[in-house]
Amino acid sequence: MNKHHKLVIAWFIISGLIVFTAVREIQTAVASEAAGRKPLPPPKKTRHAMRPVVLPWSGDPVADYVARCEKGMTNRQIGWIIEDFRNAGLDQLHSTDNATDEELDIYLSAQQRWYQQALVDGLRLTREQSAQVAKKLGELFKNAEMDLREKPVIGDMSASVATRFKTAIPAPWRFNAYGILPASEMSMSPWNLCQLSASQERLTWMSWFELLDSADSSDLVTRMENASRQFRAKKGEPLFWSPDPLSANLRDQTIPNWVAETNSILPLHASQKILSPPELQDPFAEPVDDGGILLLANIRLLHPAQFKLVLLFGPELAEEIQSALENSVR
Repeated sequence: MNKHHKLVIAWFIISGLIVFTAVREIQTAVASEAAGRKPLPPPKKTRHAMRPVVLPWSGDPVADYVARCEKGMTNRQIGWIIEDFRNAGLDQLHSTDNATDEELDIYLSAQQRWYQQALVDGLRLTREQSAQVAKKLGELFKNAEMDLREKPVIGDMSASVATRFKTAIPAPWRFNAYGILPASEMSMSPWNLCQLSASQERLTWMSWFELLDSADSSDLVTRMENASRQFRAKKGEPLFWSPDPLSANLRDQTIPNWVAETNSILPLHASQKILSPPELQDPFAEPVDDGGILLLANIRLLHPAQFKLVLLFGPELAEEIQSALENSVR
């Protein structure tokens, strides 16, 4: 190798060292600058990945349900669920007044998915059970809408299927306004949407309704009391907060209206000491506007799946609860 070649090789080696040193200095400077910056909040689509698991899954639906009822929710968890509810478009109930048939279909599909997800979360449904629920819900909503399409327009009801569906048909999961349906006919109840395990059944009012159906009395109150007595006497039955799923509807109004319907699907546990507003405690008391303080305090006591149903059955509450959340951190 001649002297010229040696010089060329030496020059390449020196150049490489200079470039390597420069690159390392640039990387160090960039890393130092980035470390001093405040990290930006993640995009909304990635926020779910940051949400910690409230409690590890124990494998026992009953133990899991009771533990999550006892734990309740934080303000942050409540805010996350409201955000999900709004992102699903479910807080826009008022906008369905003039909705097209296509827009209403989208809204109803969102309702079905939200209800399905709440049952999956609350009862720890398996993938197969979740698929059964999705299929059954789709059939129930489709049949309800088809029945309405075939009915003639009466009085001043709009010919729009969207308006008629919203006005004429109550949510299919609700109780019959003219009486109590037998357990086998409550189509939107969990036990009629999929095959529940014995443990999952214990987290519902299924056996209570079956006891009510078999009660030998023509008096509804007597039948309800007998059903509740037998229901609580069953060994290993979770202790629910209310004596029956219909207390707020037919008896002493001890459960606030906003949670009564949820209690009929995912029952309140004995540890969830829901406080009634003054007007329920005393029928002569004047309603008090406390800025949602009592409502928010009660919401914190709920299982996340129960709260999802509260929003589904009362979408107007989303704004009130969000406002109370904002005021509570000021």
